[in-house]
Amino acid sequence: EEGAKLQEALREIAARGEQLSQADDERTQHQQIVQGLEEQIDTLKNVASSHEEALHQVVHEERAQVTDHLNSELETVRRNCDAQLQELEDGAIARSKLEEEVRACEARLSQELEGGASARSKLEDEVRACEARLSQEAADRDQHGE
Repeated sequence: EEGAKLQEALREIAARGEQLSQADDERTQHQQIVQGLEEQIDTLKNVASSHEEALHQVVHEERAQVTDHLNSELETVRRNCDAQLQELEDGAIARSKLEEEVRACEARLSQELEGGASARSKLEDEVRACEARLSQEAADRDQHGE
């Protein structure tokens, strides 16, 4: 009977040994799976890091291109504004010069009109004096002729 108990105990030990062996195999498989997953995670992290660096580079390049384009557009607008401002300033200077010329012309015409009015007044005085002389001469002839 003890032999049977020993055999039963040996079978149980063998079964437990088999279970332990299977458990150890499963643990090894799980470790391999975990190691494979960790390697995949590391690979994905590296890929993500590379993609992130590439994305940052693309964003940096795009930002630089947009900045250059906007700076170019701004410079064009600035040059156009400067040109328009210069045209306005040139126009203001030309207008100022024309206004000075108009004032000078008005002053000249005013002097000429004053001179013409004075000359007319003198001519009118001379015409009246002539008319008076003629009238006097006519009156003198009439008296002598009578």
